Amino acid sequence: MTLKLHATFLVLALTALGVRPAAAQNPKRPFRGLFGGAQPANTRGQMIDLSMSAFVGWDQPQTVVDPLASSSDERTQVSGPYSGGSASVTYTHPGEHFSFNADGSAFSGYFPDNNEDPWYDSYSAAAGLNWHGDLSRRTHANFSESVSASTDFSAGAILGPGGGLSNTGSFTNSLVREPSMFTQTQVQLTHDFSQKSSGSVYYGFNYSHFFQGDEFPDTGGHSVGGRYSHRLTKNLGYHMGYSYYHQVLFDQEQQSIPGNHNIDVGLDYGRALSLTRTTKFSFGVGSTVASSSGVENGHTTFTPNYFLVGDVNLTQELGQSWNLGSFYNRSVNYYPGFTQPSLNDSAGVSLNGLLARHVDVSANAVYQVGRIGLGTVNFRSWNASAQIRTAITRNIAAYASYFYFLSDFGGDVALPPGVPRYVDRNGVRAGITAWLPLWYGRGAP
Repeated sequence: MTLKLHATFLVLALTALGVRPAAAQNPKRPFRGLFGGAQPANTRGQMIDLSMSAFVGWDQPQTVVDPLASSSDERTQVSGPYSGGSASVTYTHPGEHFSFNADGSAFSGYFPDNNEDPWYDSYSAAAGLNWHGDLSRRTHANFSESVSASTDFSAGAILGPGGGLSNTGSFTNSLVREPSMFTQTQVQLTHDFSQKSSGSVYYGFNYSHFFQGDEFPDTGGHSVGGRYSHRLTKNLGYHMGYSYYHQVLFDQEQQSIPGNHNIDVGLDYGRALSLTRTTKFSFGVGSTVASSSGVENGHTTFTPNYFLVGDVNLTQELGQSWNLGSFYNRSVNYYPGFTQPSLNDSAGVSLNGLLARHVDVSANAVYQVGRIGLGTVNFRSWNASAQIRTAITRNIAAYASYFYFLSDFGGDVALPPGVPRYVDRNGVRAGITAWLPLWYGRGAP
């Protein structure tokens, strides 16, 4: 299954795990733009944004590291009171046929209790482009490319929402000081057979590179597939598809592991359930065949496994400015640093809204269990966060946040070097954030 890279607009005041401002989630609501950057990107032309934050906080991790782990500067070992600042610059170029975005960020924190080196710095950069063209009235082509680099590495979405390379500068997910880069390319052709039916084929390639070499293997993956979709009614349809994902470990032997056959046949449903259209429910189901590896009589064996996969989403609008959401997801994934596929079940809930005209709050919690190697459950994690924020001006806000993070790998999991087997972590942060539009240019309407 193709690894996904999320390179989004960085509002560094939001140290909660991927939480967006409430106003940005529904631009039709009042109070849009109160906290800066809340105007949806697709309504703006070219723009360069600057986001800055100054903060104080406290961070307390408890970890268990394998005796053979060689990394000594893991972020999970940085604890106690701290202060610091962060900044990011984002360029956005929206367009009907071509769009481009790029951002860079820097984080610096001072930990007085860490006598050896009280300063902790991290940096990241990301860029992405997308091109869409019409080959004919019914045939369309799409090309996308993204690249991200960071001084810190989190071992995929299995260790927290978002996954992949860390580019938020927060102290919730990044586990290892490992400079790394991730790229992803995809080409897709789509043909509309009718107003209700369409088909597509695609090819994609992703690559993870670790600059310090030996501890993490460079990994790559090829994905190819096709899909047919048909809409039976306005809200109900079905799809049939097949895709194949092949992961490669770029070590001295160019090691590869059996691919993941994804037989994607299922239903798609999404509609407003209430007469007021404030409750939305959607789901999708499918199936996949993935292979796990083992050793028998001194030889490596591979066993195919069949799984039902899918997701369910439920959102509820509460009043004029509140949203309550919940989800469940089941999927098979390959993560950088791990040589075995993982079957993951995750569920979560989120709440965000406005307490007053200039005060917003957000909270979320995600629980996940994983079967690394596709056998029994050998991984569990909790992610929870809460934040309150008040607008001082249209571009400056004060905030306070709390997070809790727990991950627990079983003893049978072969961990990448330096990744702790157990992390129990919580912390608080308070500060001031500012957002400034540095430049406006012409863009697509």
